[in-house]
Amino acid sequence: DLGVLCMRSWRFGGAGEVGGFGAREDLYAAYEAASGQRVDPKRVRFWEAFSNLKWAIACARRGSALRADGRQASLELSAVGRRMEEPLWDFFALIGAAPGGLR
Repeated sequence: DLGVLCMRSWRFGGAGEVGGFGAREDLYAAYEAASGQRVDPKRVRFWEAFSNLKWAIACARRGSALRADGRQASLELSAVGRRMEEPLWDFFALIGAAPGGLR
């Protein structure tokens, strides 16, 4: 869940790395205080990368959705499908396979 919350797709243009409104350090400190468990930033990064890949695949699937009669399901789903490049680029940046990575 921490990785998903840190995905750039879920920042909605906000400046903070956490949901567009907060800092990772604050999230980790609050999580540790509430759960009593230490946050491993490398594990969060893994799940952030995994979640970006999962969202890219979901965007592609939504974008290619068809009605029973074979027509495009909706313009909205097509727009979601077009957004698959963003989380895919973030995935590659997080694993170090894209030039100018996220960090």
